[in-house]
Amino acid sequence: MSLYLIEVIVKSPIQIADLVIGNVFKQTKCLYIQSNTIKGSILSKFYIEYNINDVIEESNNPSINFHPLYPMLNGYTSRSAHLLLHQCKLCNVKIESDKDTNIFVNDVLINKELLSKFRFEDFHIPSKCPNGHLFAITPVKGLVIFKDKIYKKIDIDFVQLESIGITRGIGRVEVGMLYSYIGVKPGVKYLGLVYDHYDKIKDWFGGTPKNGVYRIGRGISRGMGLIEVKFNMLDYKDYIDKRSRDIEDAILKTNGIVILRALSPILKMNGSEFSYKIDLDNIGLKPMNIHEDLNYLSASSEILKGYSVYTNLPKLSIKGLGAGTLYFYKVMDGIDIELLSKNLAELEVKGFAEPYNVGLNIMEVYTDVKYLL
Repeated sequence: MSLYLIEVIVKSPIQIADLVIGNVFKQTKCLYIQSNTIKGSILSKFYIEYNINDVIEESNNPSINFHPLYPMLNGYTSRSAHLLLHQCKLCNVKIESDKDTNIFVNDVLINKELLSKFRFEDFHIPSKCPNGHLFAITPVKGLVIFKDKIYKKIDIDFVQLESIGITRGIGRVEVGMLYSYIGVKPGVKYLGLVYDHYDKIKDWFGGTPKNGVYRIGRGISRGMGLIEVKFNMLDYKDYIDKRSRDIEDAILKTNGIVILRALSPILKMNGSEFSYKIDLDNIGLKPMNIHEDLNYLSASSEILKGYSVYTNLPKLSIKGLGAGTLYFYKVMDGIDIELLSKNLAELEVKGFAEPYNVGLNIMEVYTDVKYLL
């Protein structure tokens, strides 16, 4: 098995649209690059430019798990905000240092007793912010980074481009041929993992693929969608060992509560049945139900969709719980915490529920909490 850390740098504006208004393509609401989007970009080049025909089999029977890519800021990888992060509309803090922020954390994540008894019925958005402003609190939306025990919101730089189309038949402009595009600005950097259980990529290239320029999203024929992808092979065992220790520290700090944070849409499929429940009793975790029989806290849904370069047809669209969803579990009695932590670290790279390797059910243990409690 192989594990890669891939770094993506935007070279020309990338435009991954999910909404079309007239001739204007509006930038996707999802501020990270979904798993199937980066997977399609990379495998398309493998198939078209490197003539690797085995990519067809990988598309039909996927085994390589591409994680979503999140933007970076000053060496820190961002994550989708969740419902337990709040922001005051009146605290217009000018960010001048790493300690300046107007984001604060719900009491559930800073008090062990409140966390152990957390129920959605008791959940409330604070009526007053730390600076004393009343009734001006709202959940944080978008992307945040966690640095020095505080959260900071980050924004991606976008650029708007206009172009005029020419009708080939008459060789001139016609009414309605003004196009506007909103794309991610060149220079933005993303980071994510690729887990290759059967070492397919290594076999295809005889090692780690070389860094190169790939195409992603819309407007490629107009010079948009160019990204540079850098592959870095990680030592799988060392990565799991290091991550396991981090997870174990978090479990001990929370007195046996495990919080999972969704990085991708969450939807478990079992034949024709669909569910948001992620069962982990086989590794020693039981759901910590926070509302009736539900153990998750979600603010949004998210659509996962794609396009096949091989069949030249769109793929099935699937709606799941959005990135930033939090799942709550309790460690069962008698479970070895060290072994549990290792199992969780391995599930982070593999995926937490079937179907694996299609961009669904990628989560991570919310280890931020050990610094908040």
